[in-house]
Amino acid sequence: MNERPNWPGSKWWKFDLHVHTPKSHDFKEKGESFENLLTAARDAGLAAIAITDHNTADGIDRAQDAAARIDNPPVIFPAVELTAGGTHLLLIADPDAGPEQIAHLLSIADIPVSERGTQKSRSPMSVEQILDKCGDEAVIIAAHVNSEDGILQLRGQQRIDVLKHQNLAAVEINPDRDLGDISWIDGSEPAVGRALPLVWSSDSHSAAAVGKRFTWMKMTEPNLEGLRLALMDGESSLKPARAGEPGTPNAPASMSIEKIVVRNAKYIGRGEKTAVHFNPWLNTIIGGRGTGKSTLVDFCRKTLRRDGELERVDGQEGGALLTEFNDRMSPGVLLENNTALEVVYAKDGQRFRLAWDADGASASVSRLDGNLEIPEVGNIRRRFPARIYSQKQLFSLAQNPNALLDVIDEAQDARSSEIKRRISQLGNEYLSLRAESRSALSSAESMPD
Repeated sequence: MNERPNWPGSKWWKFDLHVHTPKSHDFKEKGESFENLLTAARDAGLAAIAITDHNTADGIDRAQDAAARIDNPPVIFPAVELTAGGTHLLLIADPDAGPEQIAHLLSIADIPVSERGTQKSRSPMSVEQILDKCGDEAVIIAAHVNSEDGILQLRGQQRIDVLKHQNLAAVEINPDRDLGDISWIDGSEPAVGRALPLVWSSDSHSAAAVGKRFTWMKMTEPNLEGLRLALMDGESSLKPARAGEPGTPNAPASMSIEKIVVRNAKYIGRGEKTAVHFNPWLNTIIGGRGTGKSTLVDFCRKTLRRDGELERVDGQEGGALLTEFNDRMSPGVLLENNTALEVVYAKDGQRFRLAWDADGASASVSRLDGNLEIPEVGNIRRRFPARIYSQKQLFSLAQNPNALLDVIDEAQDARSSEIKRRISQLGNEYLSLRAESRSALSSAESMPD
């Protein structure tokens, strides 16, 4: 199944940008159906593939038609593996494009129609000319650069000109072959003057090989613009991998806030509830003054019972930050008498609903199990840790060294030794109680009825 997380914002997608079909002259299984090929890509967990047959667009419409006939297919990027001289380039178009766009690129490259897809087809242009003429119409990646037909086989000034060309978006590496002098692509070669983004792809010539190598790419949706931006970001948005390697960059943190829900506040959730969803990574709330950014933070603080931290920052009971917060939380300011707040909090694979309302009518903690809400007891502040800092709070922390030490002392890492000691102590107490229980049961069995 494709890994397509449902949280908003950017996420990591599995891309294989070098996939051949039976329309490539060197495809190993000429009788293979396009449905089987795309099913193999889907079952490999790929979110997107680029159809990159050799110097032809003939497989693209077949792949797009097949994608419409299977469930949950990968996104199809029309593309081509173009031969310029003896060097291979991947030219990738937008998923909304069709074979016509790739045929247009082949025409720009002066590959005769009669030779397209044949073993002898190639462009008479140089790699630099292809980059010049096609770079505005496609994302161009140098294919398997550490092979006999990769750009690292170029020599002298031509290699330099190609590697520093602004329209070369990335280089594809075959990790199973020796890369040689990495300085040409890692930014340390002064003549090139830049580091080139690295991607892994399968270069598959059979259905079984699709996705054997791939690249995790970070973007909002798998499209050409997202691909361009991910390649521009480089290492921060690209993670090459092999099939079968454990782990996924989409694995969320063990604790995160999924959403906050506001009902009947002074300015938010009037009439209908307002729900703001988050992903488990970085979230940024942007808006002008008075649009409710700080209000959402205040509501999170209230629901998570973190207002006591404001008092400690001031260093005295009833300090200014806590007083201001309580004033904002007064009925008629940000809240009303019937305001209800909730935070959905994910922790260690389980989901919890944390609630606050003015009269305390709602269960404070409920564990969510499908459509069921199971009330639980416990201290919200201790069970569901969070750090919330307002601008004024950060300013106060900066002025109070003792407050900063409190933050450090309460961090989970700093308290690890204390926690381990407490766990050991509780374990010993538990074993002692078990021994007492067994002794009592033994005594009970020897007593007369």
